[in-house]
Amino acid sequence: MTQQNMITVIVDGREVQVPAGTSAIDAVFQAGRDVPYFCSQQYLSPIGACRMCLVEAGTPRKNPDGSWILDEQGEKKIFYFPKPMASCTLGSSDGMVIKTQTEGVKKAQSGMMEFHLINHPLDCPTCDKGGACELQDRAFEYGYGVSRFQFDRRHAEKHYELSEFVILDQERCIHCKRCVRYFEEVPNQEVLDFIERGGHTFIDTIEGGLPSNFSGNITDICPVGALLDNVARFRGRNWEYDHTATTCTACPVGCSITVDARNGRLERIVGRDNYEVNEQWLCDGGRFGHPYVDEDRLTQPLIKVDGKFKPATWEEAISAIKTGLQGVAPQNMGFYTKADITLEEGIALEAFVKQVGTQNVDHAPRYGVVVNAPAATLLDVATADAVVVIGADVSEEAPVLDLRIQEMLKGGVLPQQYDFGTAIADLRLTERMHRYRERLAVFYPTKTRLHDVAGITAEMDSVKVLEHLSSVVSGQYAGGAIEEAAALLKGAKKPVIILGSDVLKGGQIGLDIAAHIALSTNAKVLPIPADANGVGLSRLEVVPQNGADLSLMGTLQAALVSRLTRIPEDFAGFLVVHETQLTDVAKRANVVLPALTNYEKRGTTVNLEGRLLKLEPAAISSGESADLITALGAIAEALGMKAPIRGQRSAQKALKERFGVDVANLKNMGEIVDLGRQYNARAGRYHRPEVGMWKETMLRSSRLREKLGGSFNAALAD
Repeated sequence: MTQQNMITVIVDGREVQVPAGTSAIDAVFQAGRDVPYFCSQQYLSPIGACRMCLVEAGTPRKNPDGSWILDEQGEKKIFYFPKPMASCTLGSSDGMVIKTQTEGVKKAQSGMMEFHLINHPLDCPTCDKGGACELQDRAFEYGYGVSRFQFDRRHAEKHYELSEFVILDQERCIHCKRCVRYFEEVPNQEVLDFIERGGHTFIDTIEGGLPSNFSGNITDICPVGALLDNVARFRGRNWEYDHTATTCTACPVGCSITVDARNGRLERIVGRDNYEVNEQWLCDGGRFGHPYVDEDRLTQPLIKVDGKFKPATWEEAISAIKTGLQGVAPQNMGFYTKADITLEEGIALEAFVKQVGTQNVDHAPRYGVVVNAPAATLLDVATADAVVVIGADVSEEAPVLDLRIQEMLKGGVLPQQYDFGTAIADLRLTERMHRYRERLAVFYPTKTRLHDVAGITAEMDSVKVLEHLSSVVSGQYAGGAIEEAAALLKGAKKPVIILGSDVLKGGQIGLDIAAHIALSTNAKVLPIPADANGVGLSRLEVVPQNGADLSLMGTLQAALVSRLTRIPEDFAGFLVVHETQLTDVAKRANVVLPALTNYEKRGTTVNLEGRLLKLEPAAISSGESADLITALGAIAEALGMKAPIRGQRSAQKALKERFGVDVANLKNMGEIVDLGRQYNARAGRYHRPEVGMWKETMLRSSRLREKLGGSFNAALAD
């Protein structure tokens, strides 16, 4: 527990200490007791809509002279509320007595359960929520087991599309209002509401469906299976899935996720609670962008013979690589990889290129910049009293960072932490909370989603914004939004500056100016890296110091390329591609080695705040696919040498020796670790990142393209 101002509450005869302001339901859970609930949710305001968490409660009172009113036994007399109370909206007070097991409470809870089940269909044998349904579980625990209502159940539409990704089964909805509150309170979009009243009430959205970016989260928080993930719908039952807790690498935020696989296929991704990173939320790209994993996967090596690929064994592939590399000097070989590989793969690549004796190594996308200012975390953003966004379309580059900014606008209310976990009903959260728009300034060349919620905005060139802002904090006058943003930073106690692609692609000069602004205003800086592990790889020597970077690959005679979507057109040498699908790059290869996706890897990534996060392999069938460490081992064998790092253990040992951190035993929420020196490319050039939430890799899926219907964005940073 985090607060020091503690009060005593007695729950079913057991005294428990809780912070002042704790809701009665959280006091009950802190005491190790249980009450049912449907409408409460850890990150939403408590409203007492479902009336399931009813308890008997009472408090002692004082006489006018300040003494306690005593009962016949000389003890403090408890004055009970005349009726059972919804404990999620009831604040606990010192000396409060709560009873959860009386006959009155049991009758009230069973009666409410009967009421919720009046119209709810018995779809449990086919419902996607079956086995994980809160209504199903609570009906078994707290219901009568029979219903006194004999009339026909209400019938409504069961396949109502709220968007291309979210299906509403109107019959199942119990009107807990979680989804309605979510849109207003988390992404700050009032797009869903109750329509009609009484028995005719249903939820619906504005014409055109739900907005993209964060709509899928309502499928996680719906307690009864009324809102369903339309990508995973009817794919499996909860008990049939293999659940794997891992990290999303669709963007640099590194959200905690659970990957659900069945029969070797990735069927569903759901959010996992990590209040320091993503709380419980995911963006739609991270949630729905996975179908490519099972479409047209390469499951064994391919060798090109007479211009056509033929399947091969790894031994045959190694033999073909040996033939292709014969006579090629190490200084004419290059090794290039996507910037979302694990730290273990990165340090294996670094060690391998040193052993081979080449300096031609690079990762992409990346920015050629080094941060020389105090670094901000996601919690710093959520609790800041001023945030200035420069050159970032946050909702596309690092979507969940948008939600932490929305949290800042509400006053940085973070969930209380108890022994049992995150507070179920935080009474500080209320519907339609005031938002401090004046605390947010947004500068970007075109209008972004955050422009609509910021108090200070301008559509300006990002470098000019930095230059003018730097001048103003140094005492000069610029006027307009720049002057207001400078005043915002100067007047704040915990300011944060967020820098995006439009600044970082300009090179080191942008960060140097930003560092000057930050140091002049005591602000922290949060740059958004170009890819999921850009921060981690920048701490390894996998950038070209004196060799050829990716753009100069055409000067080489041979190269290994791992999961890159583009390579220079002028490359005409021997090409080995490590890929998950037969992409346009892979089609140019002489040898293709099947690659694992990040859902299938064990390893470590570093997110935008420098937090080390774990990747765990989900139970996905991918044939003979292998990670980059194995692919480098194959190249080493073809070159007649033994790779210095040949597996996870040796890679983790090397990371421990290098950074002093045991990546095999990271905490579930990850750890922020200072990894020391940041390497930069000698030329300072950058490789363009994708700024859209829907990445090019995701769009390899025909299922996803069909659902998006051409409304996706996989644009590059310029």
